[in-house]
Amino acid sequence: MRWLIILLAVVVLSACGSLQVQVDVIDPAYVAEQADQPILRSALQVVLQQTDAETKEVFEKQKELFKKIYLTTAKGYRERAKSEPEARANLIGAAQSLEKTAIEEVSKLYDQPVKELIEINQIIRKKFKDMPQEKQVDILGGISRIEGELAGALRERRLRLVAFSKKVTNEIGEAKGKMLEREFNGTPVVAPNAINEAADQAQTSSNTELRSLNGGQNLTEDPFAFAIASAPDAVWQKKYNRAIASGYLGNVDIAIKLVALGDFTIKGVSFDPSTVAQVASKVTTQALLIATQLAGVPVSRVQSGGGGTADSLAVSTKELADRQRKIARLEAKMEDYRTTLLEIASSITRERATLVADDSPANDQARKSAIDAILVTFEQHKARLDLSGLSEN
Repeated sequence: MRWLIILLAVVVLSACGSLQVQVDVIDPAYVAEQADQPILRSALQVVLQQTDAETKEVFEKQKELFKKIYLTTAKGYRERAKSEPEARANLIGAAQSLEKTAIEEVSKLYDQPVKELIEINQIIRKKFKDMPQEKQVDILGGISRIEGELAGALRERRLRLVAFSKKVTNEIGEAKGKMLEREFNGTPVVAPNAINEAADQAQTSSNTELRSLNGGQNLTEDPFAFAIASAPDAVWQKKYNRAIASGYLGNVDIAIKLVALGDFTIKGVSFDPSTVAQVASKVTTQALLIATQLAGVPVSRVQSGGGGTADSLAVSTKELADRQRKIARLEAKMEDYRTTLLEIASSITRERATLVADDSPANDQARKSAIDAILVTFEQHKARLDLSGLSEN
């Protein structure tokens, strides 16, 4: 009988299923060393090599290109004034107004940020020059880390450049939109493609020049991507978060919920109890019949017409097999019933803190969402709580 027991174990285990989810985290100190320091060092080299006058020159081209968005339309007004002399005064006045606006908008957008950038560059130069000569050499050579106030000033400089880049992009978009709306006597003052071209040139110049000020680093891309992608296994923590689920027999559905970045949880496990009953009854019935035959007990066959394994094993012990099936179904349904109750209770427990929170308006929406979540869980599993068919099995 030993080989029979082994056979049954293989059959049962083949119906099981499991799932594991593991989230690893990287050592932040490693990322800081591999990504942050090269960025700071590159920006420091730009600051040390570039004079204040050269910094101002970097922005001059940008200023002229930004003005061009307005001046292109102003030129359109002046061209129209040549062909429409009766409206010449109005057209020239509109052109002059836009030319004035171009100067005002450039001053408002660039003057103060450029002044602040020059000031922080001066602070960085002073802090670096106050260091011992040997320390300066080690920092520029990548031997020593950039730390303390110098690192803080370089990071602030980068944040200012990022903020300024976003502001320039927004201002260029707004200026382009306003100029595209300009009409005179029902027709555009200038062709849209001319305005779009001027805006594109201004944006391209802004991206290029601001990148050069940041040591060639892209202001919009994540500077840590390469460091993380190329990190060795030694800097990854393997036991940060795990979510484990398992199911036995039949079809198993497992839902994994992302609570937050890097935080997973098993939300629910459900299965079809009828499938479990079929598998369990099939294994149990076949095992009993085979064992009976191997033991030498006479078995008379009954033709069932199904043509499958069950038909070929249909025997005089059919009544016993039927009872085994009924017991298997009952046990499966009761187990599913208990599991369902636990799932519903678990959904209520998870929302307990929200449900018992004070009645302040800020908590009302959260409490409503919690109640809705519990109701959804109940509705999903309500059918599994029906035990009315137990007596029929």
